[in-house]
Amino acid sequence: MAKDNTLLVLKGEVEEACYKEKELSEYNENPFIEALPPIFDIDEVIDKFTVSPPINDEDRNKATNIRYHVIKRLKNFVQPLPIHFTIETRLSTLIRRGYLARNPMDATYLKRIRILNELRTSDQVGLIDIEEKMSYMRSTADSMAIIGISGIGKTTAIERLLLMYPQVIKHKEYKGESFTRTQLVWLKIDCPYDGSLATLCKSFFKAIDDVLGTRYLEKYGYANRVTSSMMLHMTTLTSIYGIGILVIGSCQPTCRIKDI
Repeated sequence: MAKDNTLLVLKGEVEEACYKEKELSEYNENPFIEALPPIFDIDEVIDKFTVSPPINDEDRNKATNIRYHVIKRLKNFVQPLPIHFTIETRLSTLIRRGYLARNPMDATYLKRIRILNELRTSDQVGLIDIEEKMSYMRSTADSMAIIGISGIGKTTAIERLLLMYPQVIKHKEYKGESFTRTQLVWLKIDCPYDGSLATLCKSFFKAIDDVLGTRYLEKYGYANRVTSSMMLHMTTLTSIYGIGILVIGSCQPTCRIKDI
């Protein structure tokens, strides 16, 4: 529907992979984690989260009617509160812990991709088939929900925290070996307006298309596509692009954050 095409997708920075050894041993030997920024401390969160609109002496000396417009810059002011530090810590953990069982250097990761490709080539596949095939594979994924009344800043907080991380990381070489991969650290989509899984899948495809310039919505989201098939393609893309977290914003007073 036309409504899907008007949705705005939050976009972040694109970076070339720069691997750095992490302080925790379980986070090493994993290019998806080593390419992430260091774990932020409180001062770094304050610096990256805060938005202070500039108002200088020249602005203060302008005419009254002009100063009224200058004051409106304060609507963009953002300052972290204690709850924001808590959310940032949980978000940081979700991203990194979720990658533990999806190390692209591990044989189980390649096996996961192979199973998904086999399911995609099947004539008929249901959600139960996907769950049965993937159930025995270890997962370190987790999730959290942020609940509050409308207008208290849930969306602003999540978007500011997400933008502290690069959204896209381009991998070319890891420890002397070719490693050509595009990593999507985070992806934010809106909750389906009709509450259906099919619309959720289409929003997911469109978000990836907007960020990476692909055409997955056209390829996998056409009108007569079975929902279970779209779910399978969605699962495959999360593995191929190493999506760290999927944030589902809602028109209701809830924001769902899912570690893939």
